[in-house]
Amino acid sequence: REVVVGFWRIGIVHILGDSHNRLKLARLEFPSARVVVFGHSHIPWNQDVDGQLLFNPGSATDRRRQPRCSIGMLHMDDEKNGVRGEILWL
Repeated sequence: REVVVGFWRIGIVHILGDSHNRLKLARLEFPSARVVVFGHSHIPWNQDVDGQLLFNPGSATDRRRQPRCSIGMLHMDDEKNGVRGEILWL
């Protein structure tokens, strides 16, 4: 699924492979998305690679193998032409 927020195209998917093939799968599945939000693993991920932000907020309720639960925020600024993700640890 893709949505547009302001100037930004955002791809949303539950599973985006593992850490070894995630970058390739994101580009294949969402070639024009500035941000790809994914979940499934509950492991936070916030990495911008070649102009595409891969973002997993983690989980607010099930920390799995993480020290704490987390949520995420996407900050999008149309005027400054910027996008960044932020992991908030609970």
